[in-house]
Amino acid sequence: MSGGYAIVKAWRKKNPDKVAAQGRRYRAKHPDKVVAIQKTYRDKNWEEVVAKDAERHARKRKADPEGARRRQVEWRARLEQRYTEAAGRPRPDCCDLWVMRQV
Repeated sequence: MSGGYAIVKAWRKKNPDKVAAQGRRYRAKHPDKVVAIQKTYRDKNWEEVVAKDAERHARKRKADPEGARRRQVEWRARLEQRYTEAAGRPRPDCCDLWVMRQV
């Protein structure tokens, strides 16, 4: 490690708030670059990213089980609405073929 970089590294260690502010300014100024960098990282390290995402979601569910149930209900409602829109009618309670067979 060269002397100049050691100074920069020491400054970054002493000033984490300023380093974080620099990062926020960069991300705000270059959102397209940030997205490209994140995509490249996710593509190269997808197994690690998937494992971390699964762990993060598990912690979120464990910390707020009622919220997890609520999100599940909301997701099912959105899915049902998508089915209804695709079919152009509400989903029947039972199979249409079964109903026709009973007549």
